[in-house]
Amino acid sequence: MPDASTPRYLKPEVRRRQILDAAARVIARRGFPATRISDIAKQAKVAHGTVYRFFDSKEDVASALFEEGGMASRTALEQLLLEEPQIGAMEVLRRYIKWYATYLAEHRMLVIALFSWELDPLGRSGGDLGDRKWISDEIDGLVARSGLDPLPTVIRVGSFVPLSVYAFMALSANYTAVHTDADAVADGVALLIQRMLRMPSEK
Repeated sequence: MPDASTPRYLKPEVRRRQILDAAARVIARRGFPATRISDIAKQAKVAHGTVYRFFDSKEDVASALFEEGGMASRTALEQLLLEEPQIGAMEVLRRYIKWYATYLAEHRMLVIALFSWELDPLGRSGGDLGDRKWISDEIDGLVARSGLDPLPTVIRVGSFVPLSVYAFMALSANYTAVHTDADAVADGVALLIQRMLRMPSEK
């Protein structure tokens, strides 16, 4: 139930943001299967029915969180692609990997929450939602234009790169202390992915 510290009336976009932030914290703490809409409402300090004004189910909430990250990722890659004529495809790829690792490091609760959702057999169960396919296609193109010869994988390189960054960041979020320096974690993961792609060291 709402309490006295929570404004009764907020703009819809503000209320929706409040619910999504609460959902990320709850799912990260309890795991997706154990999370209920009532848990999200309690964390957000809103009535149970308020959550349903914006989302049909907890799966809908998780999907909205996922799509937010996807849109941010696409926007970042689009901006970097504009710089490709000046800096080259390999540098675009290098900068995108670092940006994505840093973004995930700065959104620790979101990463843990979405990783729990992706692993739940009754949740999303893989596949390309939102902008993930577009991002994969663009990364495939960057790898080809860079002339790289990545280590062989069972999935296409364009999907492997963001998924690997995401997976390593999720694991680091689960197994490192909360106060661990986000930049240091992001740097380590970015370097690991670059080595898997057999990218030459920066000069």
